Amino acid sequence: MDPFCNTCFTNINDASCDLYCTQCHHVVCKNCILRNNERCSACNGKCRMVKITKDMPENVQRYFRDPVPELETLQNVVSFQEQQRNIAIGHHKQLLEDYHKLTAEVREQKKEYDRLRKVVLEIKRQKKGGRGNHGSSSSEFSTPKSSISGMTSSQFTDNSNNIAKKVAMDESFWRSTPSSTSSGGKALSQKMSRLNLQ
Repeated sequence: MDPFCNTCFTNINDASCDLYCTQCHHVVCKNCILRNNERCSACNGKCRMVKITKDMPENVQRYFRDPVPELETLQNVVSFQEQQRNIAIGHHKQLLEDYHKLTAEVREQKKEYDRLRKVVLEIKRQKKGGRGNHGSSSSEFSTPKSSISGMTSSQFTDNSNNIAKKVAMDESFWRSTPSSTSSGGKALSQKMSRLNLQ
């Protein structure tokens, strides 16, 4: 746009007039400034002024350029930044879903761990109880030692020999018994009496 004086409306195309852009966002010509004691003739404010030329600062030039190209660029910038935000939001949503999924899996694993721990403790308890029962049953069925605990080794040997002799005598007796009932009965009674005397 072509700047003009906000007081006398002199256009910049008028070569006889210099225009100034004020800090209070007004455009005034040099003549109006001089008539107003070098103050802004639009608002009467005392402020800094920049002469409007092709060499004026960039931050002042943008006020006089066509904003449509800049708006298009700005729109592209806004669209790009919004797309990037959506990508970031999608990524963080996925991370949050993964977190909840892993948290649920950890809870299930904790439940399974507690269950297996109870099973292990029960097995240990049963093993411990089994050892105690086994000890009592073995003592229950163990061979009693009271009958031979008081015997010496020689007494135990003599007792064993006596038993062996009696068994041998019984075997020889039954082998030598005759088949007839009369003589056999006499011999049987004689040998039985002899065994009883022994």
